[in-house]
Amino acid sequence: AEGGAAAINDDKIRYRAERYRYFGMNEGTAVMAGTNGKMHELTAALGICNLRWIDDFIERRKKIYELYKDGLKDIRGIHFRIDDENIKYNYIYCYINIDEVEFGMNAKSLLKILNYRGIHAKKCFTSLVSDMEIYKQSKKGIINKAYYFLENTIVLPLHAYLSEQDVEYVCDVINNAKSM
Repeated sequence: AEGGAAAINDDKIRYRAERYRYFGMNEGTAVMAGTNGKMHELTAALGICNLRWIDDFIERRKKIYELYKDGLKDIRGIHFRIDDENIKYNYIYCYINIDEVEFGMNAKSLLKILNYRGIHAKKCFTSLVSDMEIYKQSKKGIINKAYYFLENTIVLPLHAYLSEQDVEYVCDVINNAKSM
């Protein structure tokens, strides 16, 4: 159940208010700057109740992330983020970047193999904010690095209940992907 109400008798203001609360989006396209104004009370309550376990969840997810790094460390063309000692990570995602030349396969092909083998990996990004019409006028040149990550980055499964055997399976599938 979502809460909130607005009584607006001006169609232009109503249109802007509806878009603003949903990232500025209209049918999947950003038409204005916006925000995520949709959290409801149940989500907030669940978050508060789970705060007592947050450190345990982060530690478990960190362990899983490290298992992935260890299991994929010898594969040319699979790259993890470069950790910064000044940042405290929450390990919400496990991104890997696929260098098609080094790995011998592009991210899209690897993602298909992972999904076929029952691994719920996903594409990291579907589009760049800078390509949305509302932001195009402020775009300064081509953002090559962002496009590179858009095409070459996938997210591996990562949650507190993922087993070591699950991580080993994912690593094995990636290790053997080129022979499939």
